[in-house]
Amino acid sequence: MKVDCIEETLERSLQASGHSDFRVSILLDFTRGSRGRNNSRTMLLPLLRRFPEQVRVSLFHTPNLRGLLKRLIPERFNETIGLQHIKVYLFDDNVILSGANLSDSYFTNRQDRYVFLQDSPEIADFFTELVDAIGDVSLQLQSDDTVQMMEGMVHPYQGLWLYLAGSSLPCLTLIGSPNFGYRSVHRDLEAQVAIVTENRDLQQQLHQEQEQLYLKSGVVSSSTFEQPTRYVKLWVKLVTPLIKNFF
Repeated sequence: MKVDCIEETLERSLQASGHSDFRVSILLDFTRGSRGRNNSRTMLLPLLRRFPEQVRVSLFHTPNLRGLLKRLIPERFNETIGLQHIKVYLFDDNVILSGANLSDSYFTNRQDRYVFLQDSPEIADFFTELVDAIGDVSLQLQSDDTVQMMEGMVHPYQGLWLYLAGSSLPCLTLIGSPNFGYRSVHRDLEAQVAIVTENRDLQQQLHQEQEQLYLKSGVVSSSTFEQPTRYVKLWVKLVTPLIKNFF
């Protein structure tokens, strides 16, 4: 994720009036955002240091990862315990909902779904309040790269389209961050909306989206796992019952 455009906008807002009400609030997962030496925290530090009154970086830490468990599980593996997995991007009264991360791979060789809700103040207000509420119970990134608790507290797209009997166009779709797996339901923090529409133009767009994604996909059957590239090794079969609830 690049922050140059955010920095330029903040700079322009200050130059225009000397004082600006423009605010940037970023909500990330603590474990994933802290992984490695160069991570989301270190990338956002210059922005936080330059605009401390206008930028807030919150890092949600799952309460399930604590005590001895937190000490024993190494980086990356600790992300299996639970993540802040919401993918929502807000600006003014506009909302982008997606299952995609703001990372290089999603801008180069990965594909996901995006829905742009324009001039939707009610939805924008809802997600703003949601992000703020989660941020209030999250760790706050400080300018010295420490965190502080607030006082007092490869085609990875996923989608569902509903076609009513006798209709060639969908009337409903789900869009958001869940992967329809166990951890999306029981471990991770997710956000998803159902779009229900009778608008023929929008239905046609959703239908075209579904067709394009299906053209690049294949039907999974028992023969799929007989292919050499899909062969499941014995150790994987033995370990899967023990770790299946982490994925």
